[in-house]
Amino acid sequence: ASMAPVLACRALPSIEVTMGYERDENTRWGNWPHTNMVQTVKSMGARHNVREPYEAYVDEKNKVVSTPSFMWETDYHYHYIFDGIGNMVKHILRLSTK
Repeated sequence: ASMAPVLACRALPSIEVTMGYERDENTRWGNWPHTNMVQTVKSMGARHNVREPYEAYVDEKNKVVSTPSFMWETDYHYHYIFDGIGNMVKHILRLSTK
């Protein structure tokens, strides 16, 4: 599991991040076992946005990009994690040119 969003929430309590689903939902592709971290970031004042492992969330105001890729566990569908990281990098590059 990635703790980077928790560190970002500690530094910027009003940011918006994603850490995946808010409940441990087992799907045929994988599951979300680290949903307790969602409550942690909410308790720090951050806003959580539900996203799939292949997506990224952009907090335009604070220029923070997050993906839930490493909060998700799967046995076979690692391409979703790859896609989520790729989307995050794409958004970081877009923000860096503004």
